[in-house]
Amino acid sequence: MTFPAALGPRGDRGSLAMAVLLTVVGVSLAGLLAAVTLGEITSTRSDMRRGHTLHAAQAGLDALLAQIRAADDGSGNGVRASLPCGPLAGAVGGGTAETYQVAIYYVGFDPQSQMKASQAWFAANDINCTAGSGPATLPTFAVAFATGTEAGSTRVVRGAYRLRTTNQNIAGGPITVFYDNLCMDSGATTSPAGGTPLQMRTCDATRKEQVFAYRQDSTLQLVNSVTSAQPNGMCLDAGSPQAEGNLVRFETCASPATARQQWRYNDMAMIEGLDAAGNNNGFMFQLTTAGLNTSTVKITKTPTGNNIYNNANSFMPDAKAGAGNAGPQNKQLVNFKQFGRCLDLNGGNYQNTLITWPCKPSWNQAFTLPALGTDPATAVVGKITMTVGAGNATPPGFYCLRSPRTTWQWSFPMLVSCTATDPAPELRWRAIGYTGKYGTSYQLLDVDGNCVQPSDAPTDPEYFDVGALKISMIVLRPCTDSLLQKWNADPNILSGLSLKYLGEN
Repeated sequence: MTFPAALGPRGDRGSLAMAVLLTVVGVSLAGLLAAVTLGEITSTRSDMRRGHTLHAAQAGLDALLAQIRAADDGSGNGVRASLPCGPLAGAVGGGTAETYQVAIYYVGFDPQSQMKASQAWFAANDINCTAGSGPATLPTFAVAFATGTEAGSTRVVRGAYRLRTTNQNIAGGPITVFYDNLCMDSGATTSPAGGTPLQMRTCDATRKEQVFAYRQDSTLQLVNSVTSAQPNGMCLDAGSPQAEGNLVRFETCASPATARQQWRYNDMAMIEGLDAAGNNNGFMFQLTTAGLNTSTVKITKTPTGNNIYNNANSFMPDAKAGAGNAGPQNKQLVNFKQFGRCLDLNGGNYQNTLITWPCKPSWNQAFTLPALGTDPATAVVGKITMTVGAGNATPPGFYCLRSPRTTWQWSFPMLVSCTATDPAPELRWRAIGYTGKYGTSYQLLDVDGNCVQPSDAPTDPEYFDVGALKISMIVLRPCTDSLLQKWNADPNILSGLSLKYLGEN
């Protein structure tokens, strides 16, 4: 039998070649697909690891938040010594595949502008924290860098927690004499024995012996003298009865406060004693030897200096030392960020700029506000006023705070003579109490919705020097949640433990 040529051996050879070609192509495609599949699997595994490391980092932030929230005395009062110092470390879900480590940096300022800075920057600018003692001074924020790890893959997430604080929880600060770099000091220990004389020593920001709190009961307490053995701490005391030349000494803080331990900052930057009725008693602090390192301090009714600021009896408490019993009951406006400072008419002259100055019961810190509102949109509009009596640098009369209606530098709110019915828009203000949101609470807004605040001296250039001390001027700025814009903030309300400025390194 014969076959057609198309079905002969030549045709078979062609089919075989085609089959081989298809096989080769198929194997090649299979290899290519395998490589693609393996690449996808590798990519998926990588994505999964990235997700796991992010989850671990977030778990680290949650662990830190839990420890901060737990730092209280069981009654809702924060305990600074219980704040965690870190680093914190742990595993997610109790396993070991995903782990986290959290570095913690406590700072006394809003870190928003620095959140992209390195950990090294925060390590160089944070408040020293010691396990068992907590941060050395009261922090405003805890900045966290949380590193999540799985199988060698890591991600770092950063965030800042605003800490809940109160007016009563005073961080404390130095009290300096004018024109000399000398600060009040307890000597060789933060736990001086009763009767130890107060000294003036070279100011040193690292010395815990120089950290004082000017408390609401008008006492001056050595902050770091508060211990479990001495829970009331040590206060400045000039004996009873007080007498000319008595040395100022440390004694256990009385509870309730006694007149022998109560002091008031007066118009001439002097620290003056109080009598049992709460009135000034005429005894003022004075260095026994002006300008001398380790000089003691006495009380006197005949201070030197002829009522001019000097290095013998003129003092400047740091803003962190506290405001004493200042507040709205005295028509004073206490700034929350510069907590020992009140809104003040500089030199008592209405032609001067307003400043923040150590709080004192004086006419040039007495301001009358419109009724406090709870909503900036509906708050009563009115004037911020001051009434001046005779015998002052400002002529007697009625004065109103005038807005510059601009937030430019070197444009200041000023006092001007006015009448109660003056309709000028630049004299119209809203005073805000608690709105339900801390960011919009305790502010003074002008007609354009801008807020009154002190310059953040010395960072801002709008300040002036008093004996090398940089004093903040009062300016107008766009409203934010800055503590500089909080006036007479409620002692028990501050936004707490909210995570802010979250990002990934």
